[in-house]
Amino acid sequence: MKSLVIILLIGGATFTTAQSFETYVSNDTVLIGNDVLVKFILEDIEGNFSQPTFENFRITSGPNTSSSFSMINGDKTSKKTYSYYLRPEKEGHLQILPIGVDHNGETIYSDTLNIIVHPNPDNLIIIPDDDSSEFGSSFFEFRSFPFENREDQVPQKPKEKKSKRKYKRI
Repeated sequence: MKSLVIILLIGGATFTTAQSFETYVSNDTVLIGNDVLVKFILEDIEGNFSQPTFENFRITSGPNTSSSFSMINGDKTSKKTYSYYLRPEKEGHLQILPIGVDHNGETIYSDTLNIIVHPNPDNLIIIPDDDSSEFGSSFFEFRSFPFENREDQVPQKPKEKKSKRKYKRI
């Protein structure tokens, strides 16, 4: 009887998945006129995601979505990511309020995000960095920038000079 209970506990543990609803923000402190990247990451949650109301922020890009699904030896995992580039409309301490996602009759809530917006007298433009790479390396380096034309405000990298070499046949 004990062995049957142990087998059921071990077998049942492989079928349970950890559901999580995480939030990610590129910077918790930003200069006015700059964007902040906000991501909502749902792992093993099949509920409906509805876009939050971003008070005191303007959406410059989003919702950008990505999803993944895997099944290994009957064990299913899924991940959905909703990301937004937001530009604060005023200075001060701003909040992005939690949102809820229904999952199997239960509502799972995101965290409240606190963002401090400082004045920007020099009109510096800083592109938000996405450190939440799924791959853990820079092999897949994809960047998405807001759709607004900001080329005149983004510093350009200097072009590298290629050296010209002449080879002799021996």
